[in-house]
Amino acid sequence: MRKSELNAVVGRIQASNTDTLNTAKDNMTAANITLTNISEQNDQLSQTATAITEMGSAISEIAENASSTSRNAETSIESVDKCKKRSTKQHNTYHESLMS
Repeated sequence: MRKSELNAVVGRIQASNTDTLNTAKDNMTAANITLTNISEQNDQLSQTATAITEMGSAISEIAENASSTSRNAETSIESVDKCKKRSTKQHNTYHESLMS
């Protein structure tokens, strides 16, 4: 092989190596961008999970408060019913005493 042919082969190898290096750099840049995007998505998912957990806690608290309110309303209705019965009984007794 002549020196000129050898120089041509070496030149093509260098060009190929340069192309390979540039491709590797591009791939590394793309990988870094992908890694950044994945990290951001992970942060967003974490925030979403936290928000869902907090909403679940709030829903449980609301349900507990609604149940407590319902029990208090039932107790109030029972008290009103007792008062109505006593009032009716007293009214009837008073009315009967007037009639006698």
